Amino acid sequence: MSVPSHIVNRISMECSGTVTKWAGCVLGAEGICIMGSGNNVGGFVGVAIEAAVSGAAVALAGIGSYVKMIVGSGGAAVGDNVILWGASGRVAKALGASGTAYNIIGKAMEAGDTAGDEIVVMIAPCTDEI
Repeated sequence: MSVPSHIVNRISMECSGTVTKWAGCVLGAEGICIMGSGNNVGGFVGVAIEAAVSGAAVALAGIGSYVKMIVGSGGAAVGDNVILWGASGRVAKALGASGTAYNIIGKAMEAGDTAGDEIVVMIAPCTDEI
């Protein structure tokens, strides 16, 4: 059974650079939204629910939303904490050595086995140590 997407706390921010649909976004310079770039990057502000071009406003789903995201590396099981991964705002399971600090963006509500799989993520950002 597929988990339905549900958008709450929708916000709109100006973006810098192209933002793709379902990309995790972070706060860039001067309060402008950019697509998450890097592994375990901080400053998460939401998930783009539509594509946008540089200088335009992008609609973001915020805390409490259930949104589609794309797996960037490895897989994620239902209930796994996920982080931003890679240069395109994708997600990956927060997994590493004990004592590693993570910028968790939410929980996987569906399983995805490989990079490129679409899963639903419940947006609930926090910083946690595994």
